Amino acid sequence: MINKRLLNLVPEVKGLLVWSVVLKWMAFIGNIGFIIAMVQLVVPLLLKETERIGIIWVAVMVLSGGIRLVSSSMSRKMVFRMSALIKYELRHQLYARVLQAGLEYQELYSSAALTQLAVEGIEQLDQVVSQFYPQFFYCMAASLSLFTILSFYHLQAALVLLVCLPLIPLSIVVIQKLAKRLLKKYWGLYTDLGDHFLENLEGLVTLKSYGADALKAKQMDEDAEKFRRVTMRVLIMQLNSIGMMDIVAYGGAALTILVALGAYSQGSLSLAGVLIFILASAEFFIPLRQLGSFFHVAMNGNTASEKIFAVLDTPLPVRGDQTIDSIFSVSAKEVSFSYGDQPVLSRISFDIEGPGLVGIVGASGSGKSTIMKLLTQQITADEGTLSVNHHHVTAIRPESLLKQLCVISYDAFVFQGTLKENLAMACHASDDAMMAVLKQVNLLDFVLASGGLDMQIQENGSNLSGGQKQRIALARGLLMDASLYLFDEATSNIDVESETAILEVIDELAMRKPLIMIAHRLRNVQQAKQILVLDQHRIVETGRHEELMALKGRYAELVESQEQYETVLEGGYHD
Repeated sequence: MINKRLLNLVPEVKGLLVWSVVLKWMAFIGNIGFIIAMVQLVVPLLLKETERIGIIWVAVMVLSGGIRLVSSSMSRKMVFRMSALIKYELRHQLYARVLQAGLEYQELYSSAALTQLAVEGIEQLDQVVSQFYPQFFYCMAASLSLFTILSFYHLQAALVLLVCLPLIPLSIVVIQKLAKRLLKKYWGLYTDLGDHFLENLEGLVTLKSYGADALKAKQMDEDAEKFRRVTMRVLIMQLNSIGMMDIVAYGGAALTILVALGAYSQGSLSLAGVLIFILASAEFFIPLRQLGSFFHVAMNGNTASEKIFAVLDTPLPVRGDQTIDSIFSVSAKEVSFSYGDQPVLSRISFDIEGPGLVGIVGASGSGKSTIMKLLTQQITADEGTLSVNHHHVTAIRPESLLKQLCVISYDAFVFQGTLKENLAMACHASDDAMMAVLKQVNLLDFVLASGGLDMQIQENGSNLSGGQKQRIALARGLLMDASLYLFDEATSNIDVESETAILEVIDELAMRKPLIMIAHRLRNVQQAKQILVLDQHRIVETGRHEELMALKGRYAELVESQEQYETVLEGGYHD
């Protein structure tokens, strides 16, 4: 019931937990003192024996009330500090874990599940530490303390309380065993529903394009209905458990009061003693009743903790600590990679050295982008060796590698804010340096007419054209001054002016640095020093454009097919 790993996670929590329980217990003792003092003042009034009223009991009431007030307030502060510490530490560790996983984290964790655990899961777990644990230890201390106090008034009636004491913890254990499987199912459906929602949201445009949105909406409705049903079962379990706690708590209090009244009728208990038992029996069982109400929180939190610790315990890809200051060569030897049972690359080999443009071409799904992911450590090869500067890519520290790499893809992202803020992400460059790269990508006139470096860019660059976004991304890459540039379809779906500007920059860069370009339009790599042709997950041809055309193989087929397609587009269809 007590998660030791959770308590060991933040050493300060243990001390705060102890102080929270002590302060709650002091508030409880203050309340009992208040009850006893009040009874000692009321009984003489009921018996019309006002001469027995002692001023000392008034002082005890005031002191006890003050102790309860101060202790309760301090206890709440301790709980707040525990809550803040545990939430900060767990979220910090989850975030650090994702950073440690690097670009491969999506292969290890679901983004939706991580979000749910970082928000709702940790909130549930926090309530275990800040509510259930303090209440659990407080109940034990308060119940034993009250039994000791009441035994001085009447041992048999106090023993009734003590006998009833284990019933609530025992019922909690029984319900815990019954509810564990149900709560695992609840969290499983909860995270699955989040995964499906995020997946459908991200692919909404594609679903609309293929008319599959209605089918996915129906599947989401089915998933939501399954989650609703298990949620109702969890609520029923919680209500039943609370009802059981009520029966035990109020039944035990009623039984104790009956025993006390019987003792009073027999003369073995005074009127003051009866009143103390009546008022204190509630103080005995109410904390236990509250513990029962926190039980479902504890169960939910413990289930969430299992999932959170499963994420934290997931083995991470082994990374080396080799550092590099530049990239001058990239080499692949018999590299293979599969997504599950689907092969993507099969025993490919190539060598890239020195400055110049290297093109990677092939039909969709042939594995072009997978090579980029392998180079940037987003994924790890199943077989073979991928080397950078004659070091295995996984032996290089990710931060060191990524400082030397610049990836510019077809969906380059620009952020909401000023143009200067977007460019400054690459490095802390001067305004003059920023203006220089904007001129280089043929954007300077547009920028000056739009407000200069302080021009506002809306979310996802919605106030820019696709070509302008690509050129801003290229300008950012130029400021970075990387050793190796990777272009992944960087000129697809943009206007001719932007494509021309980008290709001019690429030609200039290729004279000084190694560049790798995944190209859909084959004419963009005709000047490359080397072209890798992928087909059926393999590199089937390698060479310059003229050499490959002379082979009349797969590359020549792709070029001829694309030229025919472009001729049709330019000339149109004729009957």
